[in-house]
Amino acid sequence: MTIGFRARRISGILILSLMLALWLQLWAAYRSEVEHAGLLVESMVHAIAQQITGSLDGVDQILVGMTDLVHSGQWDNPEQRERLHSRMRAFPEILYVAVVDGNGRMRANTLPSIDLPPEGLDVTHRDYVTILDTMPGGKARVGLPIIGRQTGERTIPLSRPLLDGEGRRQGTVVAMVSADHYADILSSNVLDAEGASAIIRLDGLFLARSPAQAEKFGTSIAGSELLTQWVTNAPVGVAQLVAKADGNRKFIGYRVLADYPLVMTSGLSENKALKSWRSMMATELAAALVLSILIFQWGWQTDRREAELLDHQLELEAKVQERTSLLSAATQLAEARAARISAINTTLSGLAQVAAHQLQEPLRPIVSFTQLARRSLAGSNPVVDQHLSYVETAGFKLKAILVAFQGYTELLGGTPQRRDIDLSGLVAHLTASLADQLAGAHAELHVGALPHITADVNMIEVALRELVTNSITFRHPDRPLRIDISGSIDAECWRIVVADNGIGVSDSIRPRLFEAFARHHKDASGATGLGLATCQAIAEAHGGGVTLESSTAGSAFTLTLPRG
Repeated sequence: MTIGFRARRISGILILSLMLALWLQLWAAYRSEVEHAGLLVESMVHAIAQQITGSLDGVDQILVGMTDLVHSGQWDNPEQRERLHSRMRAFPEILYVAVVDGNGRMRANTLPSIDLPPEGLDVTHRDYVTILDTMPGGKARVGLPIIGRQTGERTIPLSRPLLDGEGRRQGTVVAMVSADHYADILSSNVLDAEGASAIIRLDGLFLARSPAQAEKFGTSIAGSELLTQWVTNAPVGVAQLVAKADGNRKFIGYRVLADYPLVMTSGLSENKALKSWRSMMATELAAALVLSILIFQWGWQTDRREAELLDHQLELEAKVQERTSLLSAATQLAEARAARISAINTTLSGLAQVAAHQLQEPLRPIVSFTQLARRSLAGSNPVVDQHLSYVETAGFKLKAILVAFQGYTELLGGTPQRRDIDLSGLVAHLTASLADQLAGAHAELHVGALPHITADVNMIEVALRELVTNSITFRHPDRPLRIDISGSIDAECWRIVVADNGIGVSDSIRPRLFEAFARHHKDASGATGLGLATCQAIAEAHGGGVTLESSTAGSAFTLTLPRG
């Protein structure tokens, strides 16, 4: 190597290294953006699938009710029709329901009426009149999308065959569902107008889409990459492709419904998903170009002034050493702060437990002397007796909260002592200990198959006790309480599910349901606001979590514990 080109060669190596580092950084950032986009569309399509499945199942139940009415000869009974109509009001997506006879003629007495002629309407050309069975899961069939002749609306037929005792079709019951209603649901879940959300039959026909519902309704993308490659390989996933429907390149989260031949999609265009990344790339490339020019200029000038280079190198070494020293000092300071924070957390946890214990000491005489005062003044003054009752009740409630809080803080600072647990035996022991509470609530507790797990037996018992007690506390006043405990296992985790038919959980409380002292019902007897927070703390101590599925039919809490 000659002296004349040494610095320029070094500058060339630096520029190549810079470009390589920039490429690696941009690639990592790109993969991160792609992963984030995938998670976003996956979450959104899951939400869409839940809403649409709930709607379809509800409509299917209406059809089941119609089938019973037709078979029993009650379809024309005004009282039965009004009851069915009342049920239908819970499903605004239903335009009307109708009965089609064995000759393919829709009876005039639709519900609600759509002013058909007295002799009915010939619908033999519609695909739903030829259906001889339901879906494999016993669900209604989803027909081809149509524009209603009477209503003029974009419609999705859901139908069930009417069969005699020998399995021969006598007719069909059909519910005409508004495709535009589903499009409105999609519009509230659209991540990006260029990405779009859609409901597609497995044969490629659009049933609903947002945006462009009117233009895309009933059109086909049967040969699209989404249906021919992605959906056929896996029923759930995220695809990155050029959409056949609009030609936009996008990330598409898709999910095939378990009981219906439909695909839910939620898309996010690459333009939106990668906008910040592309802006960052342009900025960094410009900066890298400027820096490369400066490096090369430095090398050119350094070759001409070798003596200055030596001084410059010494200066750079001094700066590197200084920065290294500063970095070392900063690292030591960060480690010291981390140790201090850990010590403070330990102290605070201990202090919280001591405080919870100490606060119970003055509480005991308050409750005791309040009870003595009530007995001494019994009958003397109803107002005083009522006020003392309030004090006594509040004292007991505060004591329960302090005891629960002390247990909660112990869990936050504790480490699980893992060992093999027979969940069936543990649940049997728990059921026996809660026998009085279950009997008092007139509850039925059903236990399904439960796996053996590896966890802290005391913590798991506490979590299950809290969940069962929660079901008892928030039972529905108008139906007998039923509690189901079941479990499952896969390659990654154990799942324990405690489900009930109680009052469910309102949407307003869900974002902070697992927070300490979050209360579902402030007037719930015996509730401390720490039960679900305790369950969450136990699950997180094992590296897992707690999730909720809830509706007016009840709630299901799933305790997830990772294996290994």
